[in-house]
Amino acid sequence: MKTLLILILAATAVWAEDKPIVDVYLIRKFDRNATAPETPEVILEVANTTKDTFYVSGATITNLVHHVEALRGDKWLRIPSFICGTGSSLYPLRPGAKMLLTVDFPWEERQVRYRFFFWTSEKQDNVISVRSREIDRKELGDLTGTIGELDSSKKLDPPETDEELNTRGKDVPVLPVPFK
Repeated sequence: MKTLLILILAATAVWAEDKPIVDVYLIRKFDRNATAPETPEVILEVANTTKDTFYVSGATITNLVHHVEALRGDKWLRIPSFICGTGSSLYPLRPGAKMLLTVDFPWEERQVRYRFFFWTSEKQDNVISVRSREIDRKELGDLTGTIGELDSSKKLDPPETDEELNTRGKDVPVLPVPFK
């Protein structure tokens, strides 16, 4: 029994290390009683827990291309945004590398998650997506009186799969997306 448990844990460790991870590092909540209230922040940790180097794209290493997805009913849908690739660079994310990124939470959504793109080579011929866990607006603190009870009625589109992105070309995640 002990041997079986060790084999299962070892297999899980091997499978878990096939792509980078995106975790919620910190959600700094809104505190209405603070001397100088600050805007809530969502800080994500991007880490390469694999043995391979991956590549990320962005205007800077701390401003990576990502998509925001909102939960509508039982489906995750992509929030349209304009992403300009001008001035973007490709950065290596070496094994063991970690970084923190601050992302915006769209106030009109109740639950969101963040999708980041990792390429397996500098040629950007194969992208792998990694999503954060879902974050509920309530996790940002008591926002009563600050934003009201906003709910978005914007039409959102389903996100493309990695396979769809890879068949369209290497620069797909940085293409501008028109607002609807």
